[in-house]
Amino acid sequence: MKDGREHVGTLHHPHFSATVFRRRAVEQMLDLLVGGLEMSTQGAHFLSRSCYTSNAAYYSALRRLEKKGLIVRYHGKRRERVIALTPQGKSATSIVCRKKEPWPRKWNGIWYLLTYDVPEANRSYRDTLRHFLKRMRMGGLQKSLWISPKDIRPEYDDLSEAINVDLHSFLFETRSVLGRPASEIVYRAWNWNRLNVGQEWYITTCNKKLEQLRSDLLSQEELCTLAREELALYTACMHDDPLLPRPLWPSDYRGYRAWQLHRRFVAELSHKM
Repeated sequence: MKDGREHVGTLHHPHFSATVFRRRAVEQMLDLLVGGLEMSTQGAHFLSRSCYTSNAAYYSALRRLEKKGLIVRYHGKRRERVIALTPQGKSATSIVCRKKEPWPRKWNGIWYLLTYDVPEANRSYRDTLRHFLKRMRMGGLQKSLWISPKDIRPEYDDLSEAINVDLHSFLFETRSVLGRPASEIVYRAWNWNRLNVGQEWYITTCNKKLEQLRSDLLSQEELCTLAREELALYTACMHDDPLLPRPLWPSDYRGYRAWQLHRRFVAELSHKM
């Protein structure tokens, strides 16, 4: 850059894939909106234009969101076009990007254990079940034994209605797993080393991006690039976070600090867009 400012597009970490970020272009826009950042049509265009082959492709995606009832476009106070989420759009966005904390404050002491045995030949069924495990942010105690402190019975029942999941799986409710303390279960079921590395890297990187944001030297397009990258980093570092109730947090848990920094970034960015 001609004025010597640090390039806002620097983004690299071995655990995070830029290709995956680009595939989430529309989701990123929704997540930013639910985070409290209503933006002009021009600003939203900057956020996603590098993720599409053409402007036509981008606006086609935008129209799909409108058709689904997830966003609305209207004229703001200065007659500029503004994009905002509908209530339906808010419910469709990532829980970690919302203003409200995604962690339960209390836990009733009950674990939910899911075990399954799906024949290898039924790959589609197996993939559907694995997607369910990931969506519920469950932890793996063993290859086919998964656990969660969240009451997943409603979602499990929906899955059973859709694909008869109970033909190959069982869901148990228990207050004890062989008498082992909850802290041991937490450490065994989720990969905290990998999660902590990713979240610590996000925290360090976000602090640098906050310094850039506060410099007042960035153009509108550079602000949008910064916003897109910060969101990609944040959603990546929170992707595998089980979002456990507070009483189950490991002593070195970094997810809450990451969430706080993301909220601060979105709040400061919203004043500049």
